[in-house]
Amino acid sequence: MVTETKELTKPTNQEMLDFLGTKLNRNLSMYFQSCQRCGICADNCHYYKATNDPKMIPAYKAELVRKLYKKRGGGLRNLVPWFGSKNGKLSDEELGVLTDSVFGRCTMCRRCTIGCPMGIDVAMIMRACRGMLTLNHMAPKGLQDTVDIHLKTGNNMGLENEEFVATVEWMEEELQDDLGDSTAKIPIDKKGAKYLWVLNPREVKYFPLLLKAQAKIFHAAGEDFTVSSRYWDVTNYALFNGDDVAGRTISGYVIEEADRLGINSVLCTECGHGFRQLKQMAPIWLKRNDFTVKAFVEVVADYIKRGRIKLDPTVNTERVTYHDPCNQGRSGSFIDEPRYILRASVMDYVDTDPCGRDNWCCGGGGGALTMSEFRNRRLDIAKVKAEQIRATGAKIIATSCHNCIDQLNEINRHYELGLKVVNTCELTADALIMPPPKEPELRDDEGYMNDPEKWDWEMAQTIAAGERIGLLTEEQKRVIEYVRKYYHSNSDWPLPTRIKKDLGCSNPCRMFQGPPETIFKIAGLPNPRDRSKWGTRHFEICP
Repeated sequence: MVTETKELTKPTNQEMLDFLGTKLNRNLSMYFQSCQRCGICADNCHYYKATNDPKMIPAYKAELVRKLYKKRGGGLRNLVPWFGSKNGKLSDEELGVLTDSVFGRCTMCRRCTIGCPMGIDVAMIMRACRGMLTLNHMAPKGLQDTVDIHLKTGNNMGLENEEFVATVEWMEEELQDDLGDSTAKIPIDKKGAKYLWVLNPREVKYFPLLLKAQAKIFHAAGEDFTVSSRYWDVTNYALFNGDDVAGRTISGYVIEEADRLGINSVLCTECGHGFRQLKQMAPIWLKRNDFTVKAFVEVVADYIKRGRIKLDPTVNTERVTYHDPCNQGRSGSFIDEPRYILRASVMDYVDTDPCGRDNWCCGGGGGALTMSEFRNRRLDIAKVKAEQIRATGAKIIATSCHNCIDQLNEINRHYELGLKVVNTCELTADALIMPPPKEPELRDDEGYMNDPEKWDWEMAQTIAAGERIGLLTEEQKRVIEYVRKYYHSNSDWPLPTRIKKDLGCSNPCRMFQGPPETIFKIAGLPNPRDRSKWGTRHFEICP
């Protein structure tokens, strides 16, 4: 159920410090005690690398947060004696500096953690402080609005369910037209599917062709998947504002839909933080481990390895490089999979230097793209990424995260790189060698016609033979003609009593040696499914 956002109330000074106390676990305490102020983290931070500003050094930013904990008194001092300070006052100036540091000078990319000899997770420290500032309603407006809209509507762009369904149906039609294959589907609310496919709202609203590209890959692989008409948004910006309550609610929307549809595996579109929050955070927030989460690149790499899809890389001849999304690569360990996909999809692939877990953050993570007040800084520090990309000589840069796509597009324009920025799925979809369209099955698993317009008397006799009925008699044909005419006039299946009365014939069920379903199948009618329940209690004259 979608929640309503609460009326804003300012916490007291002590409540903010108490909130920080709830975040002080063993890991955080160890990080504060083990930092040696060695400065190695400086050269691993794109903010410092671009500016040489000491305030950008991760250790400096972490120290600002450590000092907050020193302001706490009582039990925390006993737990961690070296904190010690009794002055618990937080000034507006101090809060302002904190807001600028933890929101505006860090994307929580964790590159500094990879280089830290003590393994200090600065992103965890930043998120704890972000949570305190969010409690005090000091999160940047764009970031907080994104969370609030998601809580209120079920997705971060406030799209109506009808608009989402219409877009999916539109892309399904486009896919069928492109392939000349009416069996290419994007199922909606299919119960019991193998995967619940969750999307990024920007794809749905602004880049729907990405849905088509990914659906094309699924179709080629013969995948069993569905989307939900209700909660289909993979994103969760509460990961970035530090609000665990909101994070739990938003991740719960997706898992709630998986439960409703009887699905235990969620397949994420190309969204770095969306994958990470469902894979790593949702089990903690929801206290559940009975579902699995897979990334798009993980699944597509498996398709290629197992021969479920075949690719022709000669359709993509220009040099391509790859940007590792921080949450999917460094924090998610998907390093090899996207490269395996791209090397199978393009003729000329080259890595950036460095790459993989050491790759530079693009500067758009941590919710940075929502914080308009820091836009100029975001583009200034992106020169590190721009220089890295330019050095590859690539004409195309691919990635598997939509936040990265948006930031890379801005970098491309701002630094005049002359690149084409794409999702990996676009290159793979273009390279697909599609099998010839399958002829649609004339009948479903229960024996009903999938398309009543393809019925003829030869088909009727074939179905009758399958029902162990010999050559159709003239009286049986008269019943079949009546049933088809009745269905086309009324869009309904006639009761046997109606058939007997209108035709003045004997019991039609006995005439066809079976229940009413036998008549409807031979007559080429579609499956009534849940609309009607055939049985003797509904048809008194049936045996």
